[in-house]
Amino acid sequence: AAIFGLSKSISNSNKELVAVNNRLDRRQFKIYKQKDDKSGYEVYNGSGFPEGQKLNTSLTVCVDTNNNTVENIFTYENGKFSVTSNKTVFCTLYFDLMNSLTKVLASSNPYVQEYRGDGYYHDESDKDTEHPFFTRPIYYWYVPSSSYNGHTAAENAEIVRDSWNVVYAGRCWQIIRTTEQGGVKLLYNGEPDIGTDQQGNTTYDCSDNRNLYHMGEIESEYIISGSKVYADSYTATTSGTTTTFTLVNNDNSTPTSTNITAGNASTVVGKYTCGNTSLTCTNANLRKIISIEAGVTAYVYASTQIDSIGSGKFNSQYNSLAYAGYMYNDNTAYESKKLPQIIYTGATGSLDIKQSFVTDTYFSYDAPTWNSSNSKYTALPNAQTASQIKGNDPDYSALVGKYTFSARGAQGTYATLYYVVAVSGTTMYVRAAQRGAIPSNTNTTTYTIGTSIVDNLNGTYTISNTNNYDITTWTASTISPSTSNYYYMCGDGVSTTCTYGDTRFIFSNSATSMNTWSLSNDTYGTYKLGTTLVDNNNNNNTYTLGGTTSDILAINWYRQYSSNAGDKFVCISGDTTCSKANLIYNMPSSSTYSYVFTPDTNYKITNSYSYSNGTYTLDMSDSNAIDIWNDFYTSNAGTPTFNTITMLAMMGKAHYVCLDSSNNPVPNTTSCSNVGYIFNYSPQTIYFMKLSNGQYINTNIDNVLYQEDNNLLWKMLYTSNVNTTSSTIKTNIDKWYEDNILNTSAEALIDNNEIYCGDRSSFNNYGAWKSNADSIYYDSRIYFHGLGYKTVSINNSDTSVFSLSCPRRTDAYSKNETAKGNGDLDYAIGLIGYPEMYNIGYGSTRKNQNNYWTFSTKSFNIVNTYKHRIEKTGTIGEGKVTDSNGIRPSIALKSTVEYTHGDGSFADPYVVE
Repeated sequence: AAIFGLSKSISNSNKELVAVNNRLDRRQFKIYKQKDDKSGYEVYNGSGFPEGQKLNTSLTVCVDTNNNTVENIFTYENGKFSVTSNKTVFCTLYFDLMNSLTKVLASSNPYVQEYRGDGYYHDESDKDTEHPFFTRPIYYWYVPSSSYNGHTAAENAEIVRDSWNVVYAGRCWQIIRTTEQGGVKLLYNGEPDIGTDQQGNTTYDCSDNRNLYHMGEIESEYIISGSKVYADSYTATTSGTTTTFTLVNNDNSTPTSTNITAGNASTVVGKYTCGNTSLTCTNANLRKIISIEAGVTAYVYASTQIDSIGSGKFNSQYNSLAYAGYMYNDNTAYESKKLPQIIYTGATGSLDIKQSFVTDTYFSYDAPTWNSSNSKYTALPNAQTASQIKGNDPDYSALVGKYTFSARGAQGTYATLYYVVAVSGTTMYVRAAQRGAIPSNTNTTTYTIGTSIVDNLNGTYTISNTNNYDITTWTASTISPSTSNYYYMCGDGVSTTCTYGDTRFIFSNSATSMNTWSLSNDTYGTYKLGTTLVDNNNNNNTYTLGGTTSDILAINWYRQYSSNAGDKFVCISGDTTCSKANLIYNMPSSSTYSYVFTPDTNYKITNSYSYSNGTYTLDMSDSNAIDIWNDFYTSNAGTPTFNTITMLAMMGKAHYVCLDSSNNPVPNTTSCSNVGYIFNYSPQTIYFMKLSNGQYINTNIDNVLYQEDNNLLWKMLYTSNVNTTSSTIKTNIDKWYEDNILNTSAEALIDNNEIYCGDRSSFNNYGAWKSNADSIYYDSRIYFHGLGYKTVSINNSDTSVFSLSCPRRTDAYSKNETAKGNGDLDYAIGLIGYPEMYNIGYGSTRKNQNNYWTFSTKSFNIVNTYKHRIEKTGTIGEGKVTDSNGIRPSIALKSTVEYTHGDGSFADPYVVE
């Protein structure tokens, strides 16, 4: 080809040929570009340099003034020339067509949209000089939700899905969009079927990646002790939705079982097992041992469907705002406490009448003691097995008169104690005890049960109208408890007088057991109940019950509590007038405990406080302060004004309460070293973050005054060093990267500058977390999905898109630290974002075999932290971070990456090597 000279020399010292950004003015060259059919070259007369083509360095020639060939004159990358020599030269440039993956998303494609959302500009006329984010056009696949381009939405979804398939790093991926760097963003889509064509070339097929399995999910705490078969490898056959794995060694020998102990556990690292002595297993039962955690506990890969690298939790914990992050630092957990006192009025329990035993069940002549600290009986003293006690006797009659837990092993503690009164074969008839009671050692086979009860007003009850019921002939109809038929008994089974705490109310029964309600020692017999309260305002500080009063027998509390005692004032002395110390207000509660407020549980809650030298001092002069007893129980002439709606409204503007060293709210206290910031309230229960050392919570984080680590909200979500600990899902993705991409040729193709946005911005101003919220309620969430929703014009039509910009650099995860990326990733891999998936349109395009995680956080409330996930139907939903969902990593390839062959279909994907 002819040599076309430059009108001026290319020289480092002569910069007139070097344009802005170190780019040479292309008009100085005569350029040839390859024809579309690759049959030859033709002169290129377009403006700029040929897009979608690469410089052919073997044909390009540069000569000096003596017509001698000169090499290494300049470099060319991404359309930019850089001068590397100061010689005077003349050059001819040839450009070849490039199989760039970015060309797949061409602007002329009817299923490709140009992003015009938040942060968009790609020329000076569009540029937002204050908040620039994207400096290049971004294109993404898009499927309308209705008929379009002559096809239904479902047909268009299939067209797109059969156009965006890529094999990279030996695995199937989907192209979602281009990136700001000009590369492509990929979403993991399983493993291909690999074959060979007639010419011996490797072929890939991503069509059938729904029913195959591979080693993908990472599990911890997998126990490998005992005898199991371990092998070097496995084979797999699939029939329908079932895959059968067969273990095999590398030399094709049949593996045999190995008994694993802590001493030889390391010998099976890297091997496969079905978890038992079998050579075969199906679907998710295959495991590969990755490493030993401790002793015989291992980390393993589990077999899983290949449209993800496995399934798992986003985070293993949920009870902190920190777990909204892909990475986090301070993970202060919320706590919940009851504001009122709790008086336990009893507990339900099942008392067995007969029990089976085995030869090594332990028995003792002596009863164990009760341990009130853990509500269990201690170990049986001097215990022997049933076999030892029986000896050479023909039967087990010697067990009569013994105590047992009906559990193997004399050691340990149990909640129920049995006394044996008769034995038939290996069935024993027993009297049972719970809550510290000891069954009577009277060797009788009868229970003494009465149909009425008398309060002796001395801490005891007497069971009356009694009958003796033989245990050995007991049936389900022996007694018939109902709302009109009451049955009572003492805890030892035979007495007729017993303490309040040892008295049982039988509320149902079967052929083998009785269901009872046991009173606690906090029960005070017959209560007087008042609907209003009169403060006598005397020196004795007494109160008198007012309004409607009635009596309620404490032993019938199980049947009568909800309709009689709720929302009532009570003198626990049994009188209608009582001192402050004996006064309680009962809230609606369950049959086994009562929530009560008293004048001495007067919690003080406020928004105003001072802090100095480690002490918070609450300011009760604040107009929004709450003084619970005074505000709700002695106002309005003694008529209770407490209700949930009132508390919700007031606590929205009063959040701080004093805490003790065990993080319990402290009544009647305004000075403390720890406070709780109340962010939610449900009847009787506050949910709060513990604060100390001057910490506080303020949601006005746009104000620089509150952008400090003492603001716990800022510290958990936005501080500069927030990304120090990896989430559970990041740990699994990084491990997969290390096993499959790290230090391979595929790694060199990755764009380490790409941003994976885990935006934790809130769009609702933090709801009930605000210091001056209108209300505070159980499901008042902080919503994080905050990536701005905007309506923009694309191709002359209004289209709604979610923002692809990342408002906070701490959430802009990247491998390399750049002006926009935080550099906090160990590897340039992450998850796809909710906005990226939303923008591709019609839900069926996103469908998959399983639900799978996105990068984007949805919300946080008192129950859990929620992330956006894609449902298997393709709709966008949410899941708790502790749920198990599919893991589909996302990765970005450089703009220079080319594919060698393929058309993007499932059967013939673009192949990147």
